[in-house]
Amino acid sequence: MRTEIEKVFFKAFEQFGVVDHCIDWMREKYDLGFLPKEGRQLPEQWERYYNETLPNEIREATEAFDDTVVNSLMDEIGSNLDECQSDAQRERYLFSLLKPFKGLSDVYHPTAQINRLRASIEDCKRDKTMWESLPKDKPLFNVAGEHGETPKEQIEACDGSITDDQKKIDRLHYINHRFCEIIGGQINEKNSVEWCLSAFVCVWGAFANRLDALLLERTEFKPEHRSLIWLQRECGIYLKPYREITDVDYYLGSIELARKYISEVRGVEFPDTQQVSAPQTSDDREISMSLDLPSSILSLQPNECQYLYGELTRNGHFMPTGTNQAHFNYVFGGGVCPADFTPLCWNVSKQALSELIIFAAGGKSVPRSINNSIGRVFVDTKKTPIKKLSNPKKDEVSRDWGALQTITNTIKTRSS
Repeated sequence: MRTEIEKVFFKAFEQFGVVDHCIDWMREKYDLGFLPKEGRQLPEQWERYYNETLPNEIREATEAFDDTVVNSLMDEIGSNLDECQSDAQRERYLFSLLKPFKGLSDVYHPTAQINRLRASIEDCKRDKTMWESLPKDKPLFNVAGEHGETPKEQIEACDGSITDDQKKIDRLHYINHRFCEIIGGQINEKNSVEWCLSAFVCVWGAFANRLDALLLERTEFKPEHRSLIWLQRECGIYLKPYREITDVDYYLGSIELARKYISEVRGVEFPDTQQVSAPQTSDDREISMSLDLPSSILSLQPNECQYLYGELTRNGHFMPTGTNQAHFNYVFGGGVCPADFTPLCWNVSKQALSELIIFAAGGKSVPRSINNSIGRVFVDTKKTPIKKLSNPKKDEVSRDWGALQTITNTIKTRSS
């Protein structure tokens, strides 16, 4: 196999590469480590390192990075896939293409980390239920006859582990939100560390879409090896948590070909729905409806979704700060519905949600198609599905009207 281009390209994203340095700097500057600083101050030499040395190294490495090699890189990857002699060899090679992006995946798509913590919480809950079935204050003995803890103490330990794991999940959501908010926002200072990381994130996204399209087109491979979504789930490294048809249709030749190839791998991407045959419909929203999945309500671009997510979850006013971003992106951007989709929580009035949709859609009323499915994608703070929205009456606006109009106007300005 020839890997000359791969080695040069991936070096920037691997551990101790320039992207890893960007993430390290961001964690220090914005207090985005796994544990909050809580007043901790760096020694003087480390302050100098993060304020001067590291930013200069990042700028130099960013300027030296050649992002024009993606086409050549995809040709190299395609040739290497042709050389694989077995499914096992091909699978190992495909996983090697994802490994360099572990650092970005951990902050932008911490799906695997959160799933592991949720599994740990469920294990603790099962253990707690078992301990609760025993006399709480009766001493326990191990196989050697030694005195152990009481069921009450074990229950307290389970409660402590559950609380700690939930705090870790909340922290991961917060870190993810802040990275998206900072890098997805307006960056005025060119060549700042934020600007450099934003540039690499764009390259990362482009590579993900190119790889996704390349694999979908390889009809000679088994479905698992044609699906970037499946590969990500298997190795716990995510380049993109979901796929929009517009991510790949250009590279595959047409919307129709993209839909055909995506339907062929749907069974391994969403095993719970693999017995359902997806019809050849005119858009992804119709496919979601045919599979009894909730429909998206808008078709914003990824950068628009990222900005809107940051604004609506800021301080938890409109939506909780820990809102699942992949689910949010599906609701407002479309694409393929995540297999574990849960409705988004809306914290303020129904009228404010109506105003948001009207402003974002650019109409004068809530479209009927959106109103028919709104309860499947939004719930209120009591987890009750939001019923059909009413069109705001003239001169009777919500208290959030001005803020929502500013947010949606900014989206239009950023897209123009």
